[in-house]
Amino acid sequence: MDQAIYSNGVTKKVFHDSLVDENRREGAEGKCFPPYFLGWRGDEHLARGLTMWRMLLGLLLLLGIQTMRIMGLISASRWQSTGGRLLWHVLIAVLTAVGLFLVVWGFALAREQPMPLWQPVGALKHLAFALTAFSFVLLAAAVVPANHLKAKLKFPFVLAVKSWALGHLLLNGMLAHVLLFGTVLAWSVWAFRYLRRREMKEHAPTAPAATGLTLLALALGLLAWWGFAAVLHGWLIGIKPIAWF
Repeated sequence: MDQAIYSNGVTKKVFHDSLVDENRREGAEGKCFPPYFLGWRGDEHLARGLTMWRMLLGLLLLLGIQTMRIMGLISASRWQSTGGRLLWHVLIAVLTAVGLFLVVWGFALAREQPMPLWQPVGALKHLAFALTAFSFVLLAAAVVPANHLKAKLKFPFVLAVKSWALGHLLLNGMLAHVLLFGTVLAWSVWAFRYLRRREMKEHAPTAPAATGLTLLALALGLLAWWGFAAVLHGWLIGIKPIAWF
């Protein structure tokens, strides 16, 4: 029998059984629909779900801006004067910051009222760690010039977002996590395919790469991942992933 322990000390079986019993009572009283679906409890969970509107609005704003930039629907080149282009960059930066703030704020509020969808498989944590570490390496490859990862993958930043979202999605079964990381994962899959198709049509040449700069990107990425997972993640999010090993 699976006796996985939640953070509050309750076993998985006890937690599941309590949800089923409560759903049976509320279903018989007509308070819950559907009465046996993953522990959902009708009006209460609907009220909790409404607290996520900030996060969803932030995602719409943040990913919407990035989508329009990728598709060339918004561009500073349309402005003739230097002042106009500067104002345009400031406006996009402000909207992006607002979207990011709404995502962080809404996600923090949603975490205070968790809505479980499934129990993540603990055996996947090593795969999730590898994916998040790889995302930091790709992020470094997007910054360090003339490395083999950037020359081969073309768009390492978008792949970093994809790897980061997938790694977090594997370890989190709460509704807020699924909405956040699932949405970002779906967007990054679309963005990478769109950018690759556009590049193939433009027949862009392969950029030169150096082994030394590739090793530098790898080292910086792994170092940044270790520092974030060991220190910053616990300080910002309240969870220390490195302590799981």
